Amino acid sequence: MSTIIPDEIEGIGKALPSHPPQKKKGWGPWVWFLIIAVILGAWLWQPKEKEIPTQSSESQRRSEVTQLIAELEGKYRAEANWSKSLTGFPLYSIELEKALVRKDGQSIIFTGSVSDIRQDKGKTLLDIEAEYSPAQSPLRFVLECPLSVLDPLLKSKERHRNYIVVAKIESVYKTRFHLDSHGYPSGEDEVETELELTAGDNFLAHGKCLDLHLYP
Repeated sequence: MSTIIPDEIEGIGKALPSHPPQKKKGWGPWVWFLIIAVILGAWLWQPKEKEIPTQSSESQRRSEVTQLIAELEGKYRAEANWSKSLTGFPLYSIELEKALVRKDGQSIIFTGSVSDIRQDKGKTLLDIEAEYSPAQSPLRFVLECPLSVLDPLLKSKERHRNYIVVAKIESVYKTRFHLDSHGYPSGEDEVETELELTAGDNFLAHGKCLDLHLYP
């Protein structure tokens, strides 16, 4: 048996092929691109997920309003599109009266917010401001209303809400005067009062309330 001397071992080591040290494999650029794309996609999608319930809720509310108005139109033979013929500006009382006071005694439907409920000469009156006025001037309704119709409203704690109202209108006119008083110092602790009388610009409609529902 032959013996390998140290010099021979060293020679054999030199003769063996050398291999460069292997580098540790890291994440390539495409991996980072994929991660960034996923994060960006999740961030962009998040607001859309929040908007979907809002849009769905608004669509459902509109559907409920349309259905309620259709039911009231059928029940009372009421007209909800009474303002479609009013195109003039400024609008005159005779034009608004023609649209609100129907020749055949037909009732109308409108939306408004209640400003007061009061008693006057044994009658219960509902004061309600129209949400929309075709005259581009405030339109207020004063309606005689049975307590049976007003009872749900009186029991409700949500009083700053709009209501859908069915009413039979009997008269319409424009408030004629508006009175303002102004005080001016005139010296020696005296104040002169000046009264200013101007033409009114509010329309007032009187009639009877047939039904009232909280706006969905």
